[in-house]
Order: sequence, then structure tokens, then C-alpha cells
Amino acid sequence: MNKGIEGFFNLNFTKLFNIDKPYGNLDLFASVSFIDSRYTDFRIFNTSGTAPDITITETNLEGNRVENAPRYIHNFGLSWSNNNFSSTLQYRMTGKIFTDANNTTTPSANGVTGLLDDYRVFDLSTEYRFLKNYNIRVGINNLLNEEYATRRAGGYPGPGILPGEGRTFYISIGAKI
Repeated sequence: MNKGIEGFFNLNFTKLFNIDKPYGNLDLFASVSFIDSRYTDFRIFNTSGTAPDITITETNLEGNRVENAPRYIHNFGLSWSNNNFSSTLQYRMTGKIFTDANNTTTPSANGVTGLLDDYRVFDLSTEYRFLKNYNIRVGINNLLNEEYATRRAGGYPGPGILPGEGRTFYISIGAKI
């Protein structure tokens, strides 16, 4: 069962405080989600022993959290724009995740199971628009070069922890035709 709530708000300080346009436009925004994803009935059968003395045991993972489903995903940001220039600083937060249905907290020796910590990342982007139909965008994702993991893999390219992206830069040039 997957339950949650998601919301978005944007507060424009320029309009709220009736600030003159020459100083630009300042917005504060947030996108927040709270998630509760749990198994309601997940029966597992295990066998042990050898024939003819085979034992079958049943366990139920009811109430366990669904793997790779964080409790929250939040994005907070501040955007400023003036005439042909705009810039946005964004702060992304993602909660801890279990990487298996058993909700194993201690990492296994091969790195396939275990709890992954929450993480927080800053991103910065800027755009300059010119000659009516053209723009240049530049940005830095993971501005502070935080080390974090997003999931675990049992097969390719694993097994083990799959790291999140380190600091990355991008630049693009666009045209509206």
C-alpha cells in the first residue's frame, strides 16, 4: 500500500512586497512529498533440510517498508530573474531507503542489501536570453560535491552500492525557430 501527500508552493517576493521591477523578480519555491509505502501481505516460504526431512517455514513481511521508497522527497529553491538573466539555487532532500523487502538495516558483505542514508544536494543554474530567440544555460548539479548513494544493485553494474552523481557541470545553447 502506497500512501502519501505531495504539495508545491511558490512565493513571489517581488509581488508580495510590491518591489520595483528594476531590482528583478525573486521567488521562493518548494515541492514536498511525504510517502508511506508498506507491504500489506507479503508471504515468503523458506525451505531447509534435505529429502525426506525438508522443513518449510512461512514468514510474512506485512508492515515492512517497500524497498527503494523514501519517506520524503523535498525540493526547496530560490529564483531570481531580471530582464534577460535568471538564476536558481535548489536544495534537494531525499529520505533513507531500505534496499530489500526484509528491511535489512546492516549492509551485507556484498553490498546488495542494507539501509541507505538520506542525502541532501544543492544545484545552481543560470540562463541568459539574448536576441529574442536565443539563450545560454549553465549549471552545476551537486554543487558541494556531496557523496551519497541512490540504490543498490544485485547484478549489473554491481553487486553493491550505486553512488549518486558527483559534481557535474553543463552548458547549453538554445534557439527558438
